[in-house]
Amino acid sequence: VDHRDIFSDPACLPTFNSHAIESRQHHIDGLSDHIVYMNDDFLFGRRLRHTTIFHPNGIAKFFMSGAVLSGESLSVDHAARNAADLLEAEFAVRVTNKMKHAPYALRRSALAALEDRFPDAFARTALHQLRSPDDIPVASSMGHYFGSFLGTAVPGTIANAYVDIGGPGFEEILESIALTRNYDVICLNDSGSGEVDADRRDAAVRRWLESYYPVPGEFEND
Repeated sequence: VDHRDIFSDPACLPTFNSHAIESRQHHIDGLSDHIVYMNDDFLFGRRLRHTTIFHPNGIAKFFMSGAVLSGESLSVDHAARNAADLLEAEFAVRVTNKMKHAPYALRRSALAALEDRFPDAFARTALHQLRSPDDIPVASSMGHYFGSFLGTAVPGTIANAYVDIGGPGFEEILESIALTRNYDVICLNDSGSGEVDADRRDAAVRRWLESYYPVPGEFEND
């Protein structure tokens, strides 16, 4: 999907801001009402039924983390607090928790309703070509909480593994995941700590991926 197809204002482009892109994904032409959105470091760990992510009646599930919104100065933390402030002003409820690094089940209709409710925040986020302290995180948290207020989303559970491939001991963690295959979804995230040599990290992750997923998917390139 070309960004020009979903951003109505040419002044927004080019964009390198994932918050901006996520704020426009429900404008994709032909998109169904039920969406599963994943970041590029998410992997399915095993075959899942659709009921892991959506209830049979179409209500979406979101996967809340035990981690609470922090006061840190990273752009993602600012965005989460912005969303919490907007939702509190609208619904008199203060949301406190982050979401897990797991597939985001969303309803296109709920995202459209969210944009209708907070048009200025959406427009402001879409204009930021790089991440900004004024962003809102539409897909990764705000959309889920808004869905819960509308009745289109409810908390769910999922077996997820989060692996910092830039941290010590990640190779042993990957080996354990491969042996048990007990996880629905796996997130391989590099914290950028620099604690692991990049060549060693890349070689270990490649070996693990080739072992865990030996058969190429139909959409994979050679």
